[in-house]
Amino acid sequence: MLLNAWLSKKQVCVLACGHLREADLLIGKDLSNIIAVDQDPTSLRRVKEIHDGRIRLAEANAIHFLRKTAKSGEKFDLIYSLGMTDYFDSRAMSLLHRLMRDCLAPSGTIMVANFLPNHLAVGWMDAVMDWKLIYRDESEMERHAAEIGMKAKTFRDTSDSIVFCEMTKD
Repeated sequence: MLLNAWLSKKQVCVLACGHLREADLLIGKDLSNIIAVDQDPTSLRRVKEIHDGRIRLAEANAIHFLRKTAKSGEKFDLIYSLGMTDYFDSRAMSLLHRLMRDCLAPSGTIMVANFLPNHLAVGWMDAVMDWKLIYRDESEMERHAAEIGMKAKTFRDTSDSIVFCEMTKD
């Protein structure tokens, strides 16, 4: 879904993009329809180097970026984040989803990912890596989507570690 959206010239917003490794398959392509948002300048520098400036970059906190974007009226066909919601409590998650919805084009899609409770690496991530994540299952992700009037479709990755939630407007 992500690669198809990128290549079909729809407007795409990637929140907490990190190194945006999922775009590495498209090196050299015109990706000017994508804006990659992260508050880490080192990550954004890597994206700029790899994609030779073909992706718009925004150094910003995701919530602040979305607030500013909502005020400007800019809309995206796809807004996604693959590694941020695990750090958000329920209140922050609701705010994030509302702001994402407010920046979504009428037939657009939101995609978020979250680690599942009790996946095989939970102990390692917590004890060794000191990752204090908030784990959610499908029903929790669907509940967050319903709170903001979005229809949710959830699915797991093949290792049963991550739940993906695809949201569309009702």
